[in-house]
Amino acid sequence: MVNENRFASILVVEDDSTQAIILKKLLKDQNFTFYFADNGTRALDIIYEERPDLVLCDWVMPGISGIDVCKEIKSNPKLASTIFILLTGKNSVDDQVFGLEAGADDFLNKPVEKSQLLARIHAGLRQKQLYNQLQVTNKILKETQAQLIQTQKMSSLSRIVAGIAHEINNPANFIYGNIQYLQEYFQEILEVIELFCGEYDKLPPHIEELLGEIDLEYLKQDLPNILASMKTGTQRISNIVASLKSFSGLDEADIKSVDLNKCLDNTLSLLEHQLQEKNIDVMRQYEELPAIKCHFRNINQALMHLFSNAIDAIEMKQGLVSEFRGKITVQTSVLSEEKLKISIIDNGTGVLPEAFENIFDPFFTTKPIGSGTGLGLSVTYRIIQRHGGMLSCNSFPDAGAEFVVMLPIRTV
Repeated sequence: MVNENRFASILVVEDDSTQAIILKKLLKDQNFTFYFADNGTRALDIIYEERPDLVLCDWVMPGISGIDVCKEIKSNPKLASTIFILLTGKNSVDDQVFGLEAGADDFLNKPVEKSQLLARIHAGLRQKQLYNQLQVTNKILKETQAQLIQTQKMSSLSRIVAGIAHEINNPANFIYGNIQYLQEYFQEILEVIELFCGEYDKLPPHIEELLGEIDLEYLKQDLPNILASMKTGTQRISNIVASLKSFSGLDEADIKSVDLNKCLDNTLSLLEHQLQEKNIDVMRQYEELPAIKCHFRNINQALMHLFSNAIDAIEMKQGLVSEFRGKITVQTSVLSEEKLKISIIDNGTGVLPEAFENIFDPFFTTKPIGSGTGLGLSVTYRIIQRHGGMLSCNSFPDAGAEFVVMLPIRTV
């Protein structure tokens, strides 16, 4: 029963000392935490500091009236669920309508009877409990919805990525494998040309003219450079394909032992184009980490969200500060035999204080409309949580933010 809840808190606001004494006597044996105020200003101070579950407030008071207190509470989203009961000698329909429109949940007419007072308080606290349960259920539904959306996206993405990686890998391997033969063939042709030229003191005019046109000496120097560049490019393609395969892991077991330093490098490899395009430097400060057993695709997804969030924050800062160069510092360390730490620090816009407590909520975003879904950090938080870890944020407004991942070394 709600009325047996020892932790329910009630604020009684009454400026008349006699009425205050009466209310205290009526409530003295009740199993609640009580606060008392003799004016509206003090009442609001207590409400903001203590966040009581229910306010029992006199209507007519000097200065800030009960109606003013009620409006202040109900207009604040963080306090709107507080049950507000007006104590008043006014009993006309118009007065009640006025009070309800101000946000009051109930009325009690003076003089107050104990049985009626307690019945209204218990009813209000039951309403508060139902509201809290609804909030919890709504939060769970939002989290479930967010996770389902991300799971579906990642499943589709993994299949697409695996397919693309396969299609890219075949021609890339074909090109890479033939570059070596091309180098050998060029060298053999060059030897034939040099041998031919060495057999004649004077070449026919049309051959001399052709050799001049193609600039044989330059070609001998430049073609090996071209082939070396082609080899480097195909190696880069192979590295990207390997990172894509590792990130998607479509044909691998969902749970396996991984090196988180490699997971970080693979994720950064996939983001390299964005990092270069947006003038963002990456500093890696890795300690050797033990392999941990985890849902590695989910961990890769979480790391991708954290890096993408850092890139977005830096991009926003670049829009405000001309010629601003971004920086992301990635640190890994072993804190103990049971715990390791990943820290991702950016020098972007940081997180504003008013948004700080909501950044891990589903569908909450500080980005412009159409620029973000508000799912990334929420899903990341749940992934880390399900691995027995913790995700936290240290924000430095206008200077950047640090997202810290703590994970148990022996995880499932």
